[in-house]
Amino acid sequence: MERKSFWNRWAEPVQFPRLRGEERAEVAVIGGGITGMTLAHELAEEGRSVVLLEARKIGGGTTAHSTGNLYSTIEQGLASLESKYDAGIAKDVVLSRTKAIDHIEGLIREQNISCGFVRRPWVFYTTEPSKNQQIESEIGAAQTAGLTADETEVPDLPWAVSSAMRIEHQAQFNPLQYVQGLANSDRGEALRIFEESPVAEVKEESDEVQLVTPEGVVRADQVVYATHTPKGKWIAFHSSLSPHREYGVTATLNSGNYPEGIFWGYHEEQSKFSIRSTTTDGVKEIMVVGQPHRVGQHGDNREYISNLQQFMEQRFDIREFTNNWGGQNYKSPDMLPYIGRLKSYPRRYIATGFSTDGLVWGTLAALVIRDQICERENRWSDLYSPNRLHPHKSAREVLKESVNVGKEFFLKSLPFVRDDTSFTSIENGEGKIIEKEGQKIAAYRTPEGDLKLNSAICPHMGCTVQWNQLESSWDCPCHASRFETDGSVIEGPSLHALGEIRGEKEI
Repeated sequence: MERKSFWNRWAEPVQFPRLRGEERAEVAVIGGGITGMTLAHELAEEGRSVVLLEARKIGGGTTAHSTGNLYSTIEQGLASLESKYDAGIAKDVVLSRTKAIDHIEGLIREQNISCGFVRRPWVFYTTEPSKNQQIESEIGAAQTAGLTADETEVPDLPWAVSSAMRIEHQAQFNPLQYVQGLANSDRGEALRIFEESPVAEVKEESDEVQLVTPEGVVRADQVVYATHTPKGKWIAFHSSLSPHREYGVTATLNSGNYPEGIFWGYHEEQSKFSIRSTTTDGVKEIMVVGQPHRVGQHGDNREYISNLQQFMEQRFDIREFTNNWGGQNYKSPDMLPYIGRLKSYPRRYIATGFSTDGLVWGTLAALVIRDQICERENRWSDLYSPNRLHPHKSAREVLKESVNVGKEFFLKSLPFVRDDTSFTSIENGEGKIIEKEGQKIAAYRTPEGDLKLNSAICPHMGCTVQWNQLESSWDCPCHASRFETDGSVIEGPSLHALGEIRGEKEI
């Protein structure tokens, strides 16, 4: 079984140069996932000059680690959204997300992108009678919000379902192929894309913003943080966003149906799973996603993949497991994403708080920010504004997140909180937090036996990172920055790598 995203198996990486030297643009976009790539494409179509900076490879981050599902509802449910706000807000959310899905379909046709886009139903079900009322509430909320939602049977699933609802005309695609297709579309000189160009510093002058990378600088009138969570020390956002990881497994079957649609289901012990099938180059596979947890706050993440495999083996006739991977999401405290221009920094725009609904939210964010930059009215700008104040809707979640971060920061920063004190205890392919003379060290031993040492202190806000055995990374339990075994940034708010420690003898 391959330890990488399923979509990577079916997508050929695009090739763009590193930024070297100086570039000038009207708009600089940080991040080459679905949000940044869609926005850059839209702005270039408007005739704006755009530079897009991607720290790694186009589409290779969160976009490539998503389910590829596109739907008008949201993870937390429309009934919950309606109870927190009202039916009018829920209707606006559904309409805006539906427009974003239609926009994706339109771009695929316009640019002739081969990414397996198909329309499929979305099905929400439970195997537990205790959850039947929740399904009924969701049907009512969906209908009020303008969706055609009905109670349904689920013959495609090989287990008994207590209650279920169905919404037609949702969609699925390969998100990585889609984003790569947008990157390869012809926009002349309006858009310049640079890969392997992480932004290490953002400077704001009176008349421009400067983005500094290891080998170059971009000067722009405006900058968009299309990085899933804002890079740098945006305390107001990072203290309220709740970061989670979730896992996916794909497999082929010996026999049985491959469910055609997007299936969200509650099973025993209140566990929730997302299930879908996919066909690429004539190969049919089934995908199951679930097992969410807070980033950096679990001992051995391999347990989650094992749980997903066990779930699949108990319900499907598995021939072979093919891929497993993890993905990251950030939940906002009031159930809506933060999208748009920042009041305190009018040259800067953000798009974050997408929860697990990021493919649609990212597309919508691109359309909203495009209109703001082009000084056009967008009916959803106020609804998703990052400057909104909803203390009665978000205070509880903000407090909960602040307490969680505080606990992780103080408890794991205490002296003697470590995995060990000896480097010799680290097995090949394993990482541990070692404490020497009061210094916390992120120590990793390669499969070949070489030792790599970095500071265990996250450069973002000073929390102590934790070892992720499944994905061989150092994960920050406070604000979810993640780092490679050499200390370089994988994702999250940190702009800088873990500090390097040159050798064991120097400690």
